[in-house]
Amino acid sequence: MKSSCFVLRVLCASPLILSLAGCGDAAPPDTAPDGDYYPMVDGSVAVYRHSSNGGWDETVTLTGDGDGVFSELDTPNPDGEHTESLQEVDEQGRVWRTSKEDYVDGELDISVVYDPGFIRFDPAWLGLKPNESVRVAYERTETPAGSAPEPARDRAHIYTSYGYETVTVLGTTYHDCLVIRRDRDYEDTQGNAEDQQKQFYFAPGVGKVREVNLDSGSTEELVSYDED
Repeated sequence: MKSSCFVLRVLCASPLILSLAGCGDAAPPDTAPDGDYYPMVDGSVAVYRHSSNGGWDETVTLTGDGDGVFSELDTPNPDGEHTESLQEVDEQGRVWRTSKEDYVDGELDISVVYDPGFIRFDPAWLGLKPNESVRVAYERTETPAGSAPEPARDRAHIYTSYGYETVTVLGTTYHDCLVIRRDRDYEDTQGNAEDQQKQFYFAPGVGKVREVNLDSGSTEELVSYDED
């Protein structure tokens, strides 16, 4: 995996980016809370409950391949779709998805490569001020099963911190949860903006405990997390 990525820190002082992030009154914590907010542990298993498709549970298993590389496997949704992906941890502790394969009813449908990667978590987010944002860009190359790779497409997301909250998920309370909103910042092949907003809640020692699609209202919530 390439070690470089384009990261633009969005500061409230710049009038050119006020549409991306406003200035919050809340002060950031003096120090980031203790704990690993995105643990990458060989053999760990997380179960998430989805509100979409009538409600269903997904099991996500992480397997370490050595040198900071992990395979992530999830169980199929009600439509028979599941994903197998590679996640890599760099020297700064950032977690990147570098490739994935999408399957339908056990058959490969499409393969995707991300350069340098689609970021899943950055420890630097812990130090962001409320309403402060960073923009991370990458290239995505899709290869439909049995076909040649399609042209690489430039993509980017804007990640905005909403500070820390205490969150209760399916009866379990998690303290000092980091709240991050992710906004798409790219266009489709027709030049139209591909709008999507999601909000993530990360708990220390556990990782993602809740994900909310702010467009559809669908949720993904942690049922259990176990480390072998």
